[in-house]
Amino acid sequence: MTVHGSGIVSSELFYQNKFRFMNTYHDAKTGNNMDNNDQQTNSNFYQQDLANQQGSPYMGSGYGGPGSSHGCDSSVERKAPNIFQQFALSFVPTQYGRLANVKTGSMIGFVILLTLIATIIVFISPALSFSSDNVNAMMDLLPDFEVKNGRFSIDDEFTYANDGMFVFLTDGVHRFTYEQVSAIADRGYNFIIMAGSERISVMQNGEYQQYDFKSFNRDIPLSKSWIVNTVVPVLMVIFIITYILFYVGRTLWYFLCAAVYFLFAMLIASILHKKQPSGALFRAAVYSKVPMFCVAVLLDVVSFVNISIPFIFRIVITMAFMGFAIAKLPENN
Repeated sequence: MTVHGSGIVSSELFYQNKFRFMNTYHDAKTGNNMDNNDQQTNSNFYQQDLANQQGSPYMGSGYGGPGSSHGCDSSVERKAPNIFQQFALSFVPTQYGRLANVKTGSMIGFVILLTLIATIIVFISPALSFSSDNVNAMMDLLPDFEVKNGRFSIDDEFTYANDGMFVFLTDGVHRFTYEQVSAIADRGYNFIIMAGSERISVMQNGEYQQYDFKSFNRDIPLSKSWIVNTVVPVLMVIFIITYILFYVGRTLWYFLCAAVYFLFAMLIASILHKKQPSGALFRAAVYSKVPMFCVAVLLDVVSFVNISIPFIFRIVITMAFMGFAIAKLPENN
């Protein structure tokens, strides 16, 4: 037997010296050696006391004992899946028993990461269009102009025609008529801007509007430099704020829908006579939304696939997926 700790060693030496002294005292007093029975009695007494001193670390809470924190326990709970494993298991309803053991913080972190990635994927194309290189390229195309005292002026006529967009700016005429703008639209352009010295005409998808430069705020020096130095930075800030609000709203909407699905999950569990804790049912509602959520994001990103899944159809698929997952949950969750 291996003894751990200096206290136990000292105790053992103490008892050895104790009994050595007792034997010496007995021999000196009686002049005789102890018989075998006395020796056996004292030896048993020594071993019993020593076992009492060592019992706490070895029998109760020491190494390898029933209460030991260092020994191996065959009933160790299986480790809950991490965030990446949660994503994979959410597509396998027969594995939702493992997802039922996920901690609340890990589940919330999974949803936050999922909606963040989805938001980045959806917004990546608009974000690239607002990159500094693209903005600078657009500003280089924009001619030097000025709107002052209700009149538009430009050094040279400007024409831009590309990708369904037509822009014509000049101060050589006062205004353009609806017929002139419609004639440009008939050539296949769906977004048209035509400006004269007094009025600007805009047509988008057949909808026609016109504005007089006299109605513009004369306190604002409308020019190319004002657009570059004021309008563009403001648009960037608005874009970032919109991005954040969209992300937060999408995350809250995910949990709100999961809460509604949770009510149906309790109903399904009752119909199937499945005795499940509310935490396991809520996790089933949260993770059963993942497949259709990913499909919807994928269809938004893939531009050449012009398919949209109706919202009611997504609900039906998610409900069926969740019901199958609840049916496969073990009873001891």
